[in-house]
Parts: sequence; structure tokens; C-alpha cells
Amino acid sequence: MDKTIETKFFEAFKWGGVVDKCIDWMRYTYNLPPMNPRASTKEREETPEQRKAKEKWDKYYRETLPKEILEATEAFDDSVIMYMDSPLMDEIEANLNDCQTDAQRESYLFSLLKPFGESGCGIARIYTPTAEINQLNEAIRGCERDKAFWQTMPEGEQIKNVNGEPSGTPKEQIEACNSMIARYKEQIEWVLNVNHQFIDLTCTDKDKVGSVERCLSAFVGVTVIFANRLDALLLTYGIDLMRLQKESGLYLKDHRQITDVDSYIGSMELAQKYIDALPKEPQQEQTTDAQSLNPEPQQEQPKPTRGRGRPKETLKDKMIDDANWKKLQKIHTKICGKKGKDATLIILACIKKGWMAKPTYTQVKNEFGDIGSKTGFNKYLKESMFTQEEIEGAIASLD
Repeated sequence: MDKTIETKFFEAFKWGGVVDKCIDWMRYTYNLPPMNPRASTKEREETPEQRKAKEKWDKYYRETLPKEILEATEAFDDSVIMYMDSPLMDEIEANLNDCQTDAQRESYLFSLLKPFGESGCGIARIYTPTAEINQLNEAIRGCERDKAFWQTMPEGEQIKNVNGEPSGTPKEQIEACNSMIARYKEQIEWVLNVNHQFIDLTCTDKDKVGSVERCLSAFVGVTVIFANRLDALLLTYGIDLMRLQKESGLYLKDHRQITDVDSYIGSMELAQKYIDALPKEPQQEQTTDAQSLNPEPQQEQPKPTRGRGRPKETLKDKMIDDANWKKLQKIHTKICGKKGKDATLIILACIKKGWMAKPTYTQVKNEFGDIGSKTGFNKYLKESMFTQEEIEGAIASLD
């Protein structure tokens, strides 16, 4: 196998790479550690040595690390993935064809996901924390089962361990289960909070050119493109990326929309054919994440695939002079994390800039996901709803 391009590309996402440094900086700067900080933790008075060490680290995160990140981001070559002719995807497909057995092929495919989750805090785990929330929900279900067992016993009955020694009562065991359930639920809330904070800080126009937030935003965009291109490639080989993600616990995307992959496959009809041909897995209980990852279940979620019959016009059909979808990918990075008025402003800017013809609410929603209500979209898709400065700023953000 030739992994020349692949190795260089993944260096940015691996432990110690520029993306890892971006995430480290974000966690330190905005106080977003992986685990939920315990509210009960008492603050202790810092010693002079601790204050001196903190000042040193503050300076490193304030001055040294941002410069390293900017230099590494500017040196990163995204041209291997951004255009329709992708040297990276060509190399991956050649390597896939070189695999002699199913086991070798699967091992290779898992290796393509691994860099995005290295260190346990990789970009995949932050922006698509599906696996972690699934694990926490499973732990909650385990506690609920244990709790139900102890509830069948008298509250005050003395329990003995394998050595015949007293080890508490069913009431105490139930209290312990309740405590663990509460802790797991707090962690789910924290994971979602970190996820939303990262999205808000890197997928909006708050960040300035040259900032760490803007650098990480660029890598988020690259990750989205890689995920969709890999998904499209594997579909043509009858391989389901969604299954690989579930088995590996590394999610680059938590659902598939046909518009994610159709342009890379050739047509919507052909993409649908490959999707329909995937092996069907038995339905299992899922507590994630259409709900846990989206705390607004009342919003209708975009359907991943379109039904039979003549395909309806999509947002891609509204794009103007965008044969390689470079403009559309740019819009994805700008609209990420936005809803309502903010999301509609980006669409209006694209229309004003001549990047697209006026789309429908459904076309925008199917392409970008939850952008708010249809009423709000139609209301704000008018120049009169914004100041000239707001429109010009949105247009400039697309450059």
C-alpha cells in the first residue's frame, strides 16, 4: 500500500497534530475539559509556585501555541481533498483494492477513522459525540436494571458479600444507583454543552482571521468533506460507513443524507441505488442522539434518503457555477451551528453574491439540517430584514 498522501493528511488530526493543539487550546481557554467539573470541588488557595506555573501556562496558551497553530494551519495542504479530483481519495481507493481479505480491508478502513479520535478527545469525539453518549446511556440502563433488582428486596435487609460480611442494604444500593444515574446524566449534559460550545465558537462568524477558532473551523470543514467523500466511495463498494463508525465508536457523521454523497457518486439515483443495496441491520434500541445529540426533539429531523420516484430538485441544483462544489462546502462551514435569522442571512448573502438561485426552505433544510422553522426562514429571506452592514458582512465572510 502507498500511504504517502494519506499519512501526511492525517498528521494534522493525530495526537500532537495541529487539530489536537487547536482542541487543547480551546479547552484551556474556554474551560471545557472532557469531564464535567464537579460543582462540589472546593477551591484551594494557590501557592506562589502554583501561581507562577499558571502564569507560565497562561502565556504559552496566549502567545506561543496560537502562533504554532496558525503556522501549521497555513502549511496544511487541503487541496488533496477539496476538489472533485482528489489525490487522497484516489490513494485510499487504490489501497482498498490492495486489501486481500475482508479482515485486512476492515482493519484498513478503521485506520482511516482512528486519527479523528486519537487521545480520546479528537475532533470526531467533540463534534459528533455519538459513541460517548451511547456509552453513558447504556451505563444508565445498567443502573436502572440494578435498581429494579434491589427494589424487589426489603429495604432494610442486610446484604452480605461472598465472604459472608455485611455489605449494606437494598436501600443503600438503590441510593447508590440513583447517584450513579444522576452522575451519568450530568456527564451527558456536559458532553452536549462542550459540543455546542465548540460549534458556536468555531462555526459562526465570531472568530477573526488568524484566530485559533478560525483555524479549527477550517479543519472541521475538511473533516466534513472527508467524511462525505469516504462515505460515497465506500457505498460504491457496498460498505456502510455508518456501520464502521458504530463498531469503532468513531463518528465523523451521525447520519447520512443523500445530498452528502450524490455529487461524488454521480447522480442522486445512483447514490440511492447504492444506499438501498447496503446490508440491512436489525433494528436496535437507540437512545442517542437523534434526541440526546439534539435537545429539540420537536423539530423534524431531515430524512437521510429520498423515497422512490423522480428525484426532486435539491439545493445543489440551485448552485451557480459550482462544478466542484467548492462554494457549497464553503457555505457548509459558514452555516454550521446557525439557525433562524443567522442561517437565513448566509443563504441571502449567497443569493446576493450570485452563488445560488433562491432555494426553498426544504432544499436548505435537507442540505444543512436543522436551520429553524419554515416560517422564520421565509420571513428573513428578505433584504429588508437586515441592515446593509449585516448583508455586506455576510457576503464578505464567504470570500
